[in-house]
Amino acid sequence: MTREEIVELFARRDAAINEQDLEGLTALFAENAVVESPLGGTHQGRAAIGAVFKAFFDAFSDATIATDDLIIDGDRVVQVYTLSGTDTGGMMGMAPSG
Repeated sequence: MTREEIVELFARRDAAINEQDLEGLTALFAENAVVESPLGGTHQGRAAIGAVFKAFFDAFSDATIATDDLIIDGDRVVQVYTLSGTDTGGMMGMAPSG
C-alpha cells in the first residue's frame, strides 16, 4: 500500500467506528485476518472480528475515535488516537460504569 492508501484506510476505519458501521468496519479486514486484542483476545476471520466490534459498540453506544497522529514507516503503522464513550452496556463481564 502507498502512504496515501494507508492514510485513507485509517480514515475509513475511523469513520466506520464513529458511525458504528459494523459492516463497513469489518469489510476493512481480510476474510482470514487475525486480530489480537488485549480486550478481546485473539479472533480470526471477519465474523469473529465483527463480533468483537459489536460487543464494543453495545457497551459504548456513543463511542467516537479521533486520530491524534498516524505514524507510517515502511510497512509499519502506529495510530495514536483518542477514544471516547460512555460505558452504558457493560463489557468483559463487568456492569456498565456510566
